[in-house]
Amino acid sequence: MSKKPEVFDKNTLEQTENKLQDMMDKGSLDLPPNYSWSNALHAAWLQLQDTTDKNNNPVWQSCSKASVMKALLETVMEGLNPSKNQVYYIPYGDQLQMQRSNFGDEALLRRLYDVGDVDAQLVYEGDEIDYEIKEGRITIKEHNQSLKNRLNNKIVAAYATIKFADQDNYTEIMGIEEIENAWAQRRGSDKSKAHKNFEGEMAKKTVISRACKRYINSSDDSVVLSGVEDLSIDGAKKQQIEAEKAEKANKEVIDIEEEPDEEEPGEKEDVETDEDADEPKEQLFDEDKSERENRPF
Repeated sequence: MSKKPEVFDKNTLEQTENKLQDMMDKGSLDLPPNYSWSNALHAAWLQLQDTTDKNNNPVWQSCSKASVMKALLETVMEGLNPSKNQVYYIPYGDQLQMQRSNFGDEALLRRLYDVGDVDAQLVYEGDEIDYEIKEGRITIKEHNQSLKNRLNNKIVAAYATIKFADQDNYTEIMGIEEIENAWAQRRGSDKSKAHKNFEGEMAKKTVISRACKRYINSSDDSVVLSGVEDLSIDGAKKQQIEAEKAEKANKEVIDIEEEPDEEEPGEKEDVETDEDADEPKEQLFDEDKSERENRPF
């Protein structure tokens, strides 16, 4: 029988906040200006309440505690905001993964490079498109499109162009079969409703994502954060264990010596405070008002 994963509850949310604050205090995390990591963290927690797995169970209950903590840490360390639809939280078995949306890709790209804009266009059957490849870079020289081609809605390709302020523009182009193969890798053999009903917009998103990731994945991570933090699942588990040890160490054990005139003189009683740190809570933020009134949401 498989062991039920520990639940990431609101107490673990506080542990995650403490971990991030500790990183900030030590200077191992450098976040973008005007970025409220606490607001982003609580926005992520709210989003997790409405995110379910294939069995319609909330992912914060069905996914492992360590993987949820890792997903939230990655969100903040990349300076992303779930309330702006910059990330998705997707369960794979009992492991939760954070994935950037197009908005997240573009936000991170703009933080890493001096980018003016990111544009995407669809190529329909019958369009005339002229491009050249020079030193490994694609340049769209001309793209002629008629309204008739657009209304026929037979997409044959899509391309995205990143317009840099301090270097040559970069263009990524993908054929429709290549785009559909990318969809199949992420979603299985069947298209989702969004891919069926909004094929053009989803094709744009796919080619934008590929263009952005080329630069994001090859960038120097020090632009995003300073210091080195272990964000592997094993690392998250270690952080979880350390936090739980610290929590247990803070539990008070009191030795009470009975008065001599009691029936059993000299007997000692161990009294341990009841924290119940890992017990799942049904309410989102039900701490005492006095403890939480100054915390941003």
